[in-house]
Amino acid sequence: MQNHPPHVNVAEAISLTLIAFASTTLLSAVGLAGGVLIVPVLVLLFGLESRYAAGTGVFAIIFGIFSAAFTYFRQRRVDVKLALLFDTLDILGVVAGAYLVVILPSRVTALLMGGFLLFSAWRLWAGSVKEAINVERKSRGISVKRRLTDRDGNVYEYELGVPELALSQLASILSGVATGLFGIGGGAVDTTMMMLIGVPPHVAVATSVFGMTITKITGVISHLALGNVLLEYGVPLAVGATVGGQLGPRISRRLRPLMLRKALSIVVLLVGLRMATLWFE
Repeated sequence: MQNHPPHVNVAEAISLTLIAFASTTLLSAVGLAGGVLIVPVLVLLFGLESRYAAGTGVFAIIFGIFSAAFTYFRQRRVDVKLALLFDTLDILGVVAGAYLVVILPSRVTALLMGGFLLFSAWRLWAGSVKEAINVERKSRGISVKRRLTDRDGNVYEYELGVPELALSQLASILSGVATGLFGIGGGAVDTTMMMLIGVPPHVAVATSVFGMTITKITGVISHLALGNVLLEYGVPLAVGATVGGQLGPRISRRLRPLMLRKALSIVVLLVGLRMATLWFE
């Protein structure tokens, strides 16, 4: 891999824009950021070192996240208090991850990225199965009850007890480290954890995307300060991510995410396996 890749030509810029558009459209529809596909593509197809791929990916997808979060917020599917709860400790994790990506060798980072993608693929598939089973949750003595009504009049009610609230803080730390270290994955941790503790899928998807606006800003600042962002790659990616961030929430609003999550879990699994094999090359 090259220490500093050459300038991007017109054909490559168009390819980057289309890649960001497609990945952000699909992933924002299920509560994830486009980085879960964009970062591996930058490594595998464009030959970027892991630190540049992570930094440039975080820079690009922040535009898609803001675009998608704005749309989800207008749909009234965002639980702002839940988003803050899941992201209270993310900032510390993001900063730590951004420094680790500079210290660790590229092969080690690629292996870690592959392992994290494999974990995310399993959680995506498990989340799909979980979503298909309607489990009635019993009311607890100590709990936080939430109720949302979206713009279409759909009512979402759920309840979080002490164990669920504790898991939300663990998820906050892990998603922050994943964002800073890999440039990916914060949404995967948050969305799957929200679903596991009983948050309705449509609320979990929208809230996860909204919450990522906090962690990704910190990640962008950290990677810019460390020189990990290549703007010649980041700008075309940002354009595609912004447009995709508008389309993804509209797809999510009309379609159940079950089958899309299963398909994405397979894609992420394949990419994760490829990233992990870089260790042996």
